[in-house]
Amino acid sequence: MCGGNRRQHEPFPACVRGGFFALNEPIRCASLKGKDRIYRGGGTPVSTPTEAIREQLMANNAEFRRLSEEHTHYASQLALLAARNFLTEDEKLEEVRLKKLKLRAKDKMELLVRQAQPVQ
Repeated sequence: MCGGNRRQHEPFPACVRGGFFALNEPIRCASLKGKDRIYRGGGTPVSTPTEAIREQLMANNAEFRRLSEEHTHYASQLALLAARNFLTEDEKLEEVRLKKLKLRAKDKMELLVRQAQPVQ
């Protein structure tokens, strides 16, 4: 159980963060109080308005999709490096480069999300 702290629900409850779950499978968390089904990967409803914007951008914005694919690619390359017992100096440099590229893609995605949010 994730304890009910409201901050833990951004973007996912603590009982979900760091865990593995299948797309479009319900996520259950006792502290969601009646909102015990949150669907990802095109399912509805989503957990937050920001998550809904991400889903919409993924469906309708080619740049957002491209950035998401880049981010995933960099993450998979980093995972391959992390699986090694020892990294050479060149591999360490590559790891730093990949982390920067991954972060840049994530920052650009978040900028698109902020631009798509309604002005309050």
